[in-house]
Amino acid sequence: MSSEQIQKFINEATLSINGGQFDQAAKLAGEALALDPNCSDAMVIQAIAFSQTGRSEQATAVFRNALQVDPHNPKTHFNFAVHLYGMGLKNDALAEAQTTANLDPSHVSAANLVGQLQQELGLTTSAPPIPTMSRPEQISMPMPGFESSLRGHSMDFIAKNDGVWTFTGWFLSLSNLVIFGVTTAMMLPFFEKVMAAAASGSRTSPDFASPVPVGLSIISWLVILLMITWMAMDIADRRGNWIWIVPGAICTVCCGLGWLILPIYLLAGRRPL
Repeated sequence: MSSEQIQKFINEATLSINGGQFDQAAKLAGEALALDPNCSDAMVIQAIAFSQTGRSEQATAVFRNALQVDPHNPKTHFNFAVHLYGMGLKNDALAEAQTTANLDPSHVSAANLVGQLQQELGLTTSAPPIPTMSRPEQISMPMPGFESSLRGHSMDFIAKNDGVWTFTGWFLSLSNLVIFGVTTAMMLPFFEKVMAAAASGSRTSPDFASPVPVGLSIISWLVILLMITWMAMDIADRRGNWIWIVPGAICTVCCGLGWLILPIYLLAGRRPL
């Protein structure tokens, strides 16, 4: 069982949920559950998708299974409360919302839902923290609690193509290394001529044309630009440490050592998911 593959399915399912693609989310969550039947995150995503597509009984069953696997997960209780609210089971929804608030006192949406349900059930005369909402979807759907499931990803296309994105980083590093090697080999005779002219004490400056073709120079600068852009986007996507962009830019642009700094970042500097 691959934990990385399971997390990939959960990440994509979360993006689908937040994008309103509930059928796709249910399918992806099912793929994760096929690999790990006890994955509570996948169960909750699947239950939300079922709830949003009118499969209320299936959603209820999956929510209950998720609570059996992880009975102390506040996001499961909260979204189950919203589901029950949508079914008109306000007393049950209130119990789940109160459980959420007990498990996570900082859960603002749960506190709001408790206040709203207490008012609707006539259990309090005080107004809820926010104006009464007529639809439960306005309270929690899509579920904000699943933002943490992305574990650092903040760009959809990178989350969905994580392997290709990482390969691109290594490919750019290798390309820069090859260009660096070819350029160095071409420049060595040029430097030898310059040193020989300096050693001869010639007062005139010999007109030595650069041996590096213009086309190769353009490709080199394009790769450098792509490397810096890739690193910046990767740091932004993983919410990593922006200090890496400083040695990345300096080593790549000024020293021609992007082929060295980018692999170091890939191996040691990336924020883990």
